[in-house]
Amino acid sequence: VASVGMSKDGTKMVVGYHYDLSPIHLRYVTYLHDGSQWNELPTTILSIYSCVETVTRVICGEQIDLSGDGQVFVYGQGGVSRGRGRATICIWNATTSKWDGVQTLTQGVPQSYFGLGLSISLHGSTITIGSCGTSEAFLYTSQGNNVWSLSHIFTGNEEFGMTIALSDNGNTIDIGAYHDSTFGNEVGAVDVFEFVGSSWLLKGSVYGDKVTGHFGVSVDI
Repeated sequence: VASVGMSKDGTKMVVGYHYDLSPIHLRYVTYLHDGSQWNELPTTILSIYSCVETVTRVICGEQIDLSGDGQVFVYGQGGVSRGRGRATICIWNATTSKWDGVQTLTQGVPQSYFGLGLSISLHGSTITIGSCGTSEAFLYTSQGNNVWSLSHIFTGNEEFGMTIALSDNGNTIDIGAYHDSTFGNEVGAVDVFEFVGSSWLLKGSVYGDKVTGHFGVSVDI
């Protein structure tokens, strides 16, 4: 499983990947574009741990996203701590050309797989982390000084939170629930939420049209 994040101006890219199956070695590599070519920075090992479900490799995989301004990077590790999962927020250090980890987010429930789905707004002020095992998504907002606090919890149907897409301004969120069976076994659904005034409102839902079609397994906005 791999995931890719790119800045809005196309000059910074972060690629996450793992190698080996047991134990899992999670890594990411950052590339900077100098106007003519991509230059690879030293690879960083995130962690080494045994997979909670060696057959289902996605549970062991790494999900990442990069803010549009290229200054905030978040990576999720849904399989750690018996599936409790976690997500780590990093800030770009221009002096060292490295990412500095500043905050780790956790959900605390076994087999919640917190961090398998995630998305970050343009300037990193809003971050949403999915917990598909509990069919929830947690929205965190920046408080300044490299601190993000929980401000809202979204809930949905089966595997809700496995995929997430957040708009640039952080006021619209698409959240996939690819096992949703409202209109047939695992047809899948995507819920769209919008921040209006001082509240998050369900703007609407869209559904797949094929049994076990897993509509919503990937989303973007």
